[in-house]
Amino acid sequence: MARRTKAEKNQEALETETALNTNRDGVLIRPGQMWKDMNPRSGNRIISVSSVSAGIATVFDGNRTPTLAVSRMYPHSRGYKLWGAK
Repeated sequence: MARRTKAEKNQEALETETALNTNRDGVLIRPGQMWKDMNPRSGNRIISVSSVSAGIATVFDGNRTPTLAVSRMYPHSRGYKLWGAK
């Protein structure tokens, strides 16, 4: 069995991180993206992605910095819709 090089291990880690940070619609969640909260109780809240790691996005909504699962960030009645980028 051949040993993997450091470059191969780094490439595999990058591919795994990219897969974790991609939602079900195939959108890669990145810092700087703006997302609109589709929940009718939110009052048209817009959030900005501050950082993303291991499938968890840290966002800023103007008042606080909650964390969201990347798996929830797709357009549905209680999800989020990509609004734009900074």
